[in-house]
Amino acid sequence: MPSVQSPGEVDSSHLLDALEDVVWSLAAQDLRLLHLSAAAERLYGYPVQAFFDEPELWQRVVHPDDRPRLSTRFLDLRSEQAWDHEYRIIRVDGDTRWVRDRARAVRDRAGRVRRIDGLITDITPHKRREARLWCSQRLSAALAGMASAILHTREKQTLFDEVCRIAVERGEFALAWIATVDRPGSRPRRVALAARNGGADGLPLDLVAAQDRPLFANDAIHDRRLSPWRDTLASRGWRALACLPLRVDNRVRGYLGLCGSESGLFDGEIERQLLELAAEVAFAMERLDQEQRLNYLALYDNLTGLATRALFLDRLAQLVQREGGAPFAIVVFDVHRFKHINETLTYQAGDFLLKELAQRLSELASENLLARPSGDDFALILADVHDESEIACFIHDTLLPSMTRPILYDGQELRIALKVGVACFPADGTDPATLLGNAELAHRGAQNSNEPLLFFSAEMNQGAGEFLRIESKLRRASEQREFTMSYQPKIDLRLGRLYGVEALLRWHDPDNGVVLPGQFVPVLEETGLILEVGRWLIEEAGRQFLRWSRETPEPPHIAVNISPLQLGQRNFVADVRRAMECCGNRRGYLEFEITESAIMQDIEDNIRKLHALREMGVEITIDDFGTGYSSLSYLSRLPLTRLKIDRSFIVDMTENADSLSIVSSIISLAHTLNLKVAAEGVETSEQLKFLRLLRCDEIQGYLFSPPVPADDVLRLMAQPW
Repeated sequence: MPSVQSPGEVDSSHLLDALEDVVWSLAAQDLRLLHLSAAAERLYGYPVQAFFDEPELWQRVVHPDDRPRLSTRFLDLRSEQAWDHEYRIIRVDGDTRWVRDRARAVRDRAGRVRRIDGLITDITPHKRREARLWCSQRLSAALAGMASAILHTREKQTLFDEVCRIAVERGEFALAWIATVDRPGSRPRRVALAARNGGADGLPLDLVAAQDRPLFANDAIHDRRLSPWRDTLASRGWRALACLPLRVDNRVRGYLGLCGSESGLFDGEIERQLLELAAEVAFAMERLDQEQRLNYLALYDNLTGLATRALFLDRLAQLVQREGGAPFAIVVFDVHRFKHINETLTYQAGDFLLKELAQRLSELASENLLARPSGDDFALILADVHDESEIACFIHDTLLPSMTRPILYDGQELRIALKVGVACFPADGTDPATLLGNAELAHRGAQNSNEPLLFFSAEMNQGAGEFLRIESKLRRASEQREFTMSYQPKIDLRLGRLYGVEALLRWHDPDNGVVLPGQFVPVLEETGLILEVGRWLIEEAGRQFLRWSRETPEPPHIAVNISPLQLGQRNFVADVRRAMECCGNRRGYLEFEITESAIMQDIEDNIRKLHALREMGVEITIDDFGTGYSSLSYLSRLPLTRLKIDRSFIVDMTENADSLSIVSSIISLAHTLNLKVAAEGVETSEQLKFLRLLRCDEIQGYLFSPPVPADDVLRLMAQPW
């Protein structure tokens, strides 16, 4: 289009009209527009004549945020000062562009300013490159801040709030929001938001509900995908928009949305950074889900939903400490001959029975007074009871009739009997562990008698004499070297070979033959003899490793179980160092298996000890993982090598969906923390198949081999697995 000018003032030129830049001229006296080249229509979208017909249009096209600054500098034109400014304009279609506006005064022969000529250049591409570079730098800073938040945050809402806050404060986005999806197909629900300027009504959540891939809109206002929200985007000044799905377990569990005030914000590098951010947030969501799940399992039995032993003891402590010390009773019972039901009707029948009993028990008492402390044992608290007759009346008239009603399973009636033991506070103990222990002692007495109900009595402690007898024999056994070790192979599933063994203590009693560990290890621990025997175990592991080293260049490394009492000793690390000196301080041959509960007894001191052991080359495994009473927040601080899944979950995983889910969660958690994961108690090929599919690293169990003497280990190493 040819340029338009006032008649007789300035002649237009075809050369000027051909320029990409906008050429303009103003009268010096009143700043009246004299000339505007055809390029103005290409830049602004308005006809050139419109600027002559509407003088205010010249200022109206300037971006509102830049008008005040530009207005104060506009008078510089009259004072003959240099004019060179960068600012934003808004085209007729609403698009924002960056321009550089330069001008100079034109003087007559007398030196008076007659005219001001200017040149406007579209610098939008340059500005957008600068914006993308700046955005990338800000994103890098934001990602660093979010990495710290993701690592240390323990609550989802806190995580979401921090991610949005950091995106706005450090990433300098105009808006950041997170919406979650409760179930597939449901509408996203906004759970967190941060904005630089006011609220954020009108977020396009309906769009992202159907979006399973990342969405990047560099010109959000004119993007057809966002047309229903065009007015909202324009009024808020949101020129660029990104929406990133948050995938957990291969399912969209939420969305991260980001809005920028500059169009053209996203390029390949920024998109890569944002996808990395979304992946980090999704990872944190998955980790928190797993942590919540596993922390729940530490406090609640996954089969019945009742409190575990640890939580029950905590609740007992609250009762013991309450004001006035009101009396109460602990009732412990189990299903008589429950093992027979499992063996004849399968474990599914046993699980069904336990869940049914838990449901019935919940109808009799508040759930915070109930527990499943172990196996098929149940416990409940009877508050504010004052004598045994009152307790016996409740058990005979209420508990037993409710619990022993026939249970229908798979068309078959199950009729059961209960064995019940009772201990009373304060008569039978004043601390939680003693009370529960005495109730269990009374329960064992009922199991061994014809009575369905027994109250704890002092006579039940007569078994202490037997305890002393076993203690005496164990002291002799330690002196006369009656202990030996057997070794159960541990298989690396990826390599398909035996890579290590677990050393298991055996006692050869001259009077009674081989004694099972369950009969004497608790006595070792309670008497403190485990310290002496434990030192021998560690030293013997080193000696055995040297013996194997003389026969094979790659002997298996040896895992030794460490008791809480051993770990709690001040000189434990020094004892281990001396034991390792006996085998030349060979690194990597020794592994310690320690339970969660042992580590948590003095967490800070134990973390220090475990770090010292790792520096010596000792591998650290958490044994029976998933059954302890610990906070997963400490896992990142522990110098661990692997997690070992408790065998109870492995036994049930092929029949019980909850157990399978727990095993899967533990394996995923271990790999997330760059730990190996081992499964013990593998007895069937079906269990092995599931563990392979779940990418378990290591296994041990009777499917491969029972514990064997040291001489058989090298023979087993030669076998393919």
